[in-house]
Amino acid sequence: TTEELEFITKIEATMLFDQEAIVRRICIDVLSAFVLKISEENLNHLLNIGLHAISSDLDWEVKKKSAKFWSNVVTRLKTDFTARNELNNFAAKKQLTCYDDEQLITALESHGVLTALLLGCQDYEAAVREEYIVLTEAIMQEFDLAQHSLNKLRKLDLEDSSKGNMRGTTEDFDYEEEDIVDTIESVVEAEDSDLLKNLVVKQDQEAKKELTKVKKQDLNEFLQEYTSLEQKAKKVEEGRSEADTLVSILEDIIHSDSGDGLVEI
Repeated sequence: TTEELEFITKIEATMLFDQEAIVRRICIDVLSAFVLKISEENLNHLLNIGLHAISSDLDWEVKKKSAKFWSNVVTRLKTDFTARNELNNFAAKKQLTCYDDEQLITALESHGVLTALLLGCQDYEAAVREEYIVLTEAIMQEFDLAQHSLNKLRKLDLEDSSKGNMRGTTEDFDYEEEDIVDTIESVVEAEDSDLLKNLVVKQDQEAKKELTKVKKQDLNEFLQEYTSLEQKAKKVEEGRSEADTLVSILEDIIHSDSGDGLVEI
């Protein structure tokens, strides 16, 4: 509607031009509530504002609050798909079924949800990363994204194998879990510049004052990059543990040399 569009335009202007972080924080809270009610025709505009908030806003609290926006986007998608299936099942006089996972996951890709999750998990502010990691883990578990991607790869391999047999190929299809491990290892070994290449199309926002344009990630890209982040975080944690152990040993040596803590007999 026209009123919706005017309202969205005002929100966009606030996110782009208002210098007060507290105003933008309130604005992202409004966005989070509004995304559950906005019409389908204006939804994409709101999603672009949400992507701008997590990718380009300079206030860490705005970014942290934007996690609620994306959580509500997922809630809306589930509600919409469930309602649509109820109507379809009723019309076809079929037993009520849950929403189609594959269609919903495709919607997570096209609506920028997976992209926003990655941006949040990669943010330089620890508080933002923590908020988005919790949300990401919940979404990955709810939709079993890793298994969905694995099943999709198996399906593609089976189709390729079937085509090979039609051409007279006698080789048997033998899917190995090691293929997935090899893929993950190749991602971990890749350079950061390769993993993040073209994720965000940078613009001179001070001059143009436009919403940041962000390349949307598909499920496989999302899983590869998120796995890489997990591996790096694990290595950092292991490094910290080793450093703490070394510090503890050095402290014991220092105390021993100085005689601190020793009891004379």
